[in-house]
Amino acid sequence: MLSRFVSNIGSSIRQNESGNVAIMTAVAMLMIVGATALSLDISKGVNTKSRLADATDALSIVLAKSRVQNQAEMRQIAQEFLDTNYPDLSGEKVEILSLSWDGDAVTVKLSDVSDNSFGSFLGREKLDVSVESTAVYSRKLMDIALVLDSTGSMSGSKMSTLKSAATDMIDIIDEYSDTNVRMSVVPFSDYVNVGVSQRTASWSDVLPDRSYRAASSGRPAVAERKWLGCVGSRNGQDHMRVAYNGRKIPALYKNQVTCGSELLPLTTNFNAVKTTINGLVASGWTYMPSGILWGWRTLDDNAPFSHFTADKTQKVMILMTDGENTRAKKGIMHNQAGQNYKADQMTRDLCEAVKDENIMIYTIAYEVNDTSTRSLLENCATIKANYYNARNAGQLRKAFEDIANTLNDVRISS
Repeated sequence: MLSRFVSNIGSSIRQNESGNVAIMTAVAMLMIVGATALSLDISKGVNTKSRLADATDALSIVLAKSRVQNQAEMRQIAQEFLDTNYPDLSGEKVEILSLSWDGDAVTVKLSDVSDNSFGSFLGREKLDVSVESTAVYSRKLMDIALVLDSTGSMSGSKMSTLKSAATDMIDIIDEYSDTNVRMSVVPFSDYVNVGVSQRTASWSDVLPDRSYRAASSGRPAVAERKWLGCVGSRNGQDHMRVAYNGRKIPALYKNQVTCGSELLPLTTNFNAVKTTINGLVASGWTYMPSGILWGWRTLDDNAPFSHFTADKTQKVMILMTDGENTRAKKGIMHNQAGQNYKADQMTRDLCEAVKDENIMIYTIAYEVNDTSTRSLLENCATIKANYYNARNAGQLRKAFEDIANTLNDVRISS
């Protein structure tokens, strides 16, 4: 009897223990499932907020660059931007909560409402995330020298593409510049044309134009010495110096060289800049040092192009070429063939000298096949990101566009 009673009690205890274990197991499982659900939804929330923050930052920059302040237009730009660039945002509804300007700062606030993975289980069916971002458009003072290859190899479609790409870049900068940006244009081949208006400048060594008797194949003829604006290089180390130091820069004449398009000194008249670019004519050989040196001179405050530069003005040089150096310096001329390495070294030295003056250099290699020239241009740029290898017309346009957008300084402040 006693043994049976003890046995029954033991059996009852075992049954109760089994029930308690089942309850405890169920509770533990619920806790595990709940924790898993919570971690999944937290992870989803973090990812959603991160993605939404990226979209908000990007949109605030777009609106800051657009300078549009009409609410309806701003919302249209914002919606089109989100639809195009962030179509995979997870939310059921990405809502534009607010778009507002305060001076040069634009603030964007977006929200994303989505289902929680285990909403009903956790008692919260919706995940509501909102993010705010402010972008500030900075109107900084800037001088930009466009140093553009106008050699014979740039003829035809290449020149047409350069003209459209460069003028598009000017339009982008012009939209935000508010007259705080000046530009110069320096077309180069083997020489640079400073313009016949510089004939009487203190730094130019120009002889008067004249005609004189000569002979051709034993017959009397008339020869002409006429200056069209092209200049060579000073001798000695002066050929590497940007400023006028009393040693004049030698003129080259019609019977000596083919003179290309005239440069344009710094100006705030962007129509004049575009007119100069659209008037470029392709001719001559390639001697990059000539373009770099005269591009630098247009940025320098001293003669040949004396001008006042306000404090904190960012100076920029954009160098574009479609090929390697094909001529080198010989005396005052740039007509030495087969010595390209000399021109390459001079290009390196000038690039370093320009950068030492805190001038930001951007370089564009346009359909350049020579690897050493691409390397030369990449090293010339102030930083690697400032070098563009444009393999075709579309990439050339994109390079100029990217540079323009980089120069238009818009930054995230919050």
